[in-house]
Amino acid sequence: MTKQFLAVQPDATYEWVPGTYEGIKAGMRGATIDFRRHEMLGCFLDDNSLLEGEQALNVVAGVMMRLALFGPVVFVAPEPNVVGDSMPCDPETYAAIINLCHIWQCVIDSAARSGQDLTVLPNFETVPPPKFIALPDDWNFGDPIPWDEA
Repeated sequence: MTKQFLAVQPDATYEWVPGTYEGIKAGMRGATIDFRRHEMLGCFLDDNSLLEGEQALNVVAGVMMRLALFGPVVFVAPEPNVVGDSMPCDPETYAAIINLCHIWQCVIDSAARSGQDLTVLPNFETVPPPKFIALPDDWNFGDPIPWDEA
């Protein structure tokens, strides 16, 4: 059986995608992929979402990752396996994400019934310029990443 990852869109709709590069890209709607991790959860996200200003705030992803994230995300385990492949989250984590999707969908629907639109877009004019950080020549996988220490 092929591993599956959970893709969540800004409108809190979700789908299971194959645990392959192609599956992740499909779940990300073709976005340029970046990766973030927080405690017991990792996610692929749209690396250009703030710069393009077209991707809506993903409340479910933001709550789970404790970050303001825009656009689609694909949730995975925070660490790869021994050969470097992304792995699925544990079933309890996926169940919590799906539950949060259902809750946020109810909030969106309630707002829509009263004529409100909860879509929040990034203000790309205020995004700080990118910061390039080079890894030291002696850096090895598993060493602290310089930007994680800041």
